Amino acid sequence: MAEAATVAEICVFPRTLLDRMTAETPELQRSLHDQALNELDVAREWMLALGRRTEEEEVASLLHVIATHRAADRHQHHP
Repeated sequence: MAEAATVAEICVFPRTLLDRMTAETPELQRSLHDQALNELDVAREWMLALGRRTEEEEVASLLHVIATHRAADRHQHHP
């Protein structure tokens, strides 16, 4: 079982519905693609930095990632 570091809501969509929605809405497809690329960048940075940081730097980095995601969420939902 996974645990979230902050309050989280999970939505599950059938793959066929998501495929149809992205085919019908190019903006949604671009947005999902951009978000996936951003998440990959964050994961790549995290993996490259593992082993090169102190424990304090790791915690600080995790807190930064959480704060960045929260700020992005607030910006998306309240333009």
